Amino acid sequence: MQLVMDRELPQSVYWALDQLRQVLRLKGETIQESTAPEPGPAIFVGMAGQSPAVDRALDAAGVLCPTPAESLVIHPSGHDRLIITGRDERGLVYALTEVARAVERSTRHDWFDSVIPAIESPELSWRSMQLFLCNRALEEEWFYRERFWEEYLTQLARDRFNNLTLTFGHQTSYLSPPYPFLLEMPEFPQVRPIGFTQEARRQNLETLKKTSEMARARGLHFTFAVWSQHAYRYGTPMVEGLREDNLSDFNALGLRKVLEACPAIDGVQFRMNVESGVPEDRQTEFYEKQFRAIAECGRPIRLDLRAKGLANQTIQRARELVPSTVVSTKHWCEHLGMPYPMPAIQQFDRHHYRRYGMWDLLEKPRDCPLVYRLWSAGTQRVLLWGDPEWVKRFVVSCHFGSIGFEVMAPLTNKGALAETGRWPIIEDRTYQPYDEEYQRYWMFYLLFGRLGYNPETPAEIWRRELRDRFAEAAEAVEHAYHVGSQILPLITTVLQWSASLWRFWPEMFAGRNLEEDIQIEPSDPTQFYGVAEYVEDALKDRLCGKWTPGQVAHHLQQLAAQTRNALASVRSTGPVSEKAELGGTELDFTLVAHLADYHACRLLAATHMAFYLRTGETARLQEARRVLCRAKGYWSAL
Repeated sequence: MQLVMDRELPQSVYWALDQLRQVLRLKGETIQESTAPEPGPAIFVGMAGQSPAVDRALDAAGVLCPTPAESLVIHPSGHDRLIITGRDERGLVYALTEVARAVERSTRHDWFDSVIPAIESPELSWRSMQLFLCNRALEEEWFYRERFWEEYLTQLARDRFNNLTLTFGHQTSYLSPPYPFLLEMPEFPQVRPIGFTQEARRQNLETLKKTSEMARARGLHFTFAVWSQHAYRYGTPMVEGLREDNLSDFNALGLRKVLEACPAIDGVQFRMNVESGVPEDRQTEFYEKQFRAIAECGRPIRLDLRAKGLANQTIQRARELVPSTVVSTKHWCEHLGMPYPMPAIQQFDRHHYRRYGMWDLLEKPRDCPLVYRLWSAGTQRVLLWGDPEWVKRFVVSCHFGSIGFEVMAPLTNKGALAETGRWPIIEDRTYQPYDEEYQRYWMFYLLFGRLGYNPETPAEIWRRELRDRFAEAAEAVEHAYHVGSQILPLITTVLQWSASLWRFWPEMFAGRNLEEDIQIEPSDPTQFYGVAEYVEDALKDRLCGKWTPGQVAHHLQQLAAQTRNALASVRSTGPVSEKAELGGTELDFTLVAHLADYHACRLLAATHMAFYLRTGETARLQEARRVLCRAKGYWSAL
């Protein structure tokens, strides 16, 4: 197999090319590199408009590579030649890693037939994964291990994310602020981290530097996120010597030094509201020094300001100093609700209009791009999730004013608020085949990355992964993912009694007392009735077209039944216990089905109770008790 390359290529492309070489050799190919094709099988690799050999092959095939950044072409030419090209290095990385994955997953005698032709451009220009550091003991398992980062960053690049945001200081005094845990700061000799040696700081900085370089080597942006300027109220401070009169200067200098020590960092993200430790009436003054540090670091940096608590004056000053400033805002509070921007803010949060809303940020003219931040960690942290149709709709909805999204990694906040040593999510290895816990969530990563790049991505992209993992059970597992993953977003939408992920966690939510549940206002009150509102409208004969609690309960029961049917089909293909991932998948979606039936019963009970409280009909009270007993059975099963 000839590998035809007639131009030098960027580092990230050589990394992706090596992925392809490895799988071709595993398939028995002997690879010969050349700058010009000879007769016989050949793969043409290069960037469109920069490689004459690739451009001639494209012309001969009558194919054009799209002009937008990150575009790609994968095109068979005849029965034994293949063109792999991109408009830029990232597009070429995506094309090469896709062909490598197709070859790796191919079960055919001729791998060439497994390659899916593609002419693609990105739907969204920003597709980011956010990873958090919040527990020192747990992170020692992965943060310092080069192999973890090699595999994790490879997965992000292969799934077509184009940014990783590594976040320091989320609701914890650990790494708040990050600079004393990373750097020697002789300018502030009184500021020292508590319980961290000089060697520990050196190791932290070296890991940050190396990780950002590994991201760049795979074509990924790398964003350094600082969510706390000091410990605020989140536990006992782990830094001594920081005071109000030196905090601003210390953090500005710390940011300068981190950007100098880690040249592959090309993005900075700040939390802006009072939880950052900075009073909002001093926000512009405080952060201006850090904006200047970014502006003067000697290379382009993308600045991401979180919208919660963000003042217009601060946006203006940031844009003056750092032109590539964006604002990021929550898509559905701190949860994964419906796949469209939340159309209204619940009553109790309306005075915090920028906490969960974005409408004033969409005023025109505006020169500050917007990014939606999907706080999936409020809803989905532990259980498997991955519905292609939900993700497709979400991606298209991001065109409502934004340039893309940032999604939180599964297991976000594991170990938060406690230093409890090491513990796995799944203790029984017969349900967990992977060395790294994040790997069990491969469908979540794949769908947000690939469909974020192209919502019309062929289903074969995830179906080949399902076949490789589950063989004859693949189709049934796919159906379980599709129907089972609709349950948590619906529960979130109708039962979200708190916008905060620290208070409302649908995977664990057992409801409150019925009187409280009756008063819950859905997080989309434009399309869903709350129980109290429904009963009021029903009694006054003024019902409108919104989903009633009874309709939601019925739909949850349907989804639960469909999920169990899919799992029954899984079991019909053979013993689930013989393959750990299959057993773990069945376990997760069984739990989700129980949750659906449990909350369906509680919704019905709350509705009957609400009618009883308004009308005094004892039959309603008896019916409420009957369905609550059914709910108890589902919770016990869960």
